[in-house]
Amino acid sequence: MEIDRASEGLIQFVPDEAEHIHAPGPDELWQESLVLYFWDADRQCYAFLRIAQTPNYKGGTAQIMLNIWTPAGFYKHTDDLYPFDGSGRTEKSLTIGKELVSYAFDGNFHWKIDDPTYDVKATLTFTGYHRGINPLPQNDGIAKNAIPNHTQAYGAVKGEVSIKGCKFAIDGHGWRDHSWGRRDWMSIRCHRFFPAIFGKDIYLTNISFVGSDGQLVKSA
Repeated sequence: MEIDRASEGLIQFVPDEAEHIHAPGPDELWQESLVLYFWDADRQCYAFLRIAQTPNYKGGTAQIMLNIWTPAGFYKHTDDLYPFDGSGRTEKSLTIGKELVSYAFDGNFHWKIDDPTYDVKATLTFTGYHRGINPLPQNDGIAKNAIPNHTQAYGAVKGEVSIKGCKFAIDGHGWRDHSWGRRDWMSIRCHRFFPAIFGKDIYLTNISFVGSDGQLVKSA
């Protein structure tokens, strides 16, 4: 799905349909990624979760970046070339590794992790404080080559995380994003991202890229 950005200004609000899982394009570098940060300072629990499908790359692969910090310990599971045959993809959900990690959209954004190797489970729901937006300028080469379609938002994250039998009820803030299309990582020399939230109504995001041509692109 292409987002219509005509005459909408710098920040683009995106429709709910953009949050659906997309049918892969033909390009070898086509990908679709989903990201969730959450932070629950009261319980000292934090996470960075990212999954992506790259169905045309090396016979069909996916990426998982699962990182959870709790008082009971730190969980990390990363794999850049996880086998992926597309069977875990539906119109509104993406599952990688059978039930290892899954995402589903029904108006809210649901994540589940079930990793018996490390005795880790998580069930999390993100509810947005606002509609998804695309703050990235689309008139530069980096966005066109690396992130042609993008949506992100701040919201509340609730659920439960369990590490080696230690359970934590999560009730905190979060940030999520969703990108799809051709992603040429070689067009980006470096990328920095900083989210901040001061409550339900005040938040900011600073994003900067340096392209392979040395061009600096910033969004705030």
